[in-house]
This record gives sequence, C-alpha cells and structure tokens, in this order.
Amino acid sequence: MILLIGATGFLGRHVFESLLKKGDSFSCLIRSLDRAQPLKDIARRYDKDIKFITGNLLSADSVYNSLEGIDKIIYLVRLEYKEHIRNLISSIKRRDIKRAVFISSTTVLVPLENGIKKDKLESEELIRNSGIDYTILRPSMIYGGRGDYNFSRMIDFIKR
Repeated sequence: MILLIGATGFLGRHVFESLLKKGDSFSCLIRSLDRAQPLKDIARRYDKDIKFITGNLLSADSVYNSLEGIDKIIYLVRLEYKEHIRNLISSIKRRDIKRAVFISSTTVLVPLENGIKKDKLESEELIRNSGIDYTILRPSMIYGGRGDYNFSRMIDFIKR
C-alpha cells in the first residue's frame, strides 16, 4: 500500500489522479478532512474510494501512526521543512517501509545561496544518510495550471 503525502498540493493532485488511473492501492495523509473534498470528487470520477488519514508531520507519533500497513511512500511536501523529514525518516525506519520517493527541486543546484536552498539540501542530506531505500526527484519546472507558480505568473505579468 502506498501513502501519498502532499496530495492536496498542486503536484499532489496530479499524482493522486495518476495513481487512480493506474489502479494503484493508496491512501493519503492530509492535515484535515475538509481539504480532502476536491480529491474525493476526483476519486468519485474513477469510482474509487480512497482512505484519507489525518495527521501532522510535525508530530512524530502522528507520522508513525499514519504509516501502519504502508510499504511505500510518495512525499510531495516541500523539503525545506526539515522537522517533517526527521519525523518521517524515524517513522519509516520503525515501520520498516520498503521505499520512499521524495520531490525536491533544481533550486538546490543554482549558484545563489538562500535559506530555502540550504534547508532543502539539509533535508536531502538527512534522507541520503538515513539508511532508507529512497529516490529524490528534482523536476526542473512544474507547470500546467493556474497554481503552477511558474508559467501562470509569467502569463499574468505579460498581461499586466
């Protein structure tokens, strides 16, 4: 069973729908059930019933409890939240999770130094040194809708 963390975000909704199309068995960890309604609507179109687990990544116990019965994780929450990563890694080890996929960004490769880059690099280092079986993906740009923060901003700028 896969646990999708970050399903309510821009990328998360697309991964959520891809998992539905593929027919994978998965659950979603979300902060509150009121944020699940748009995802429930998508699942209904595929005639699927997805389990939504409420939890808080800042709580090690909450993360640990959300991983019961899970063997794979797709983590789409921003990697600069290092405490989330620490709690997740600790829980993955305790639950003996088989695989975790993390989304980072090419921000870590730019020559400019800033806090977000530093935090993402530290999170990536925590993952690399954790001993868990992982993949870190760094998409160069994610676009395709009003909430993509890249092309939609540029289009709005050009319109102004």
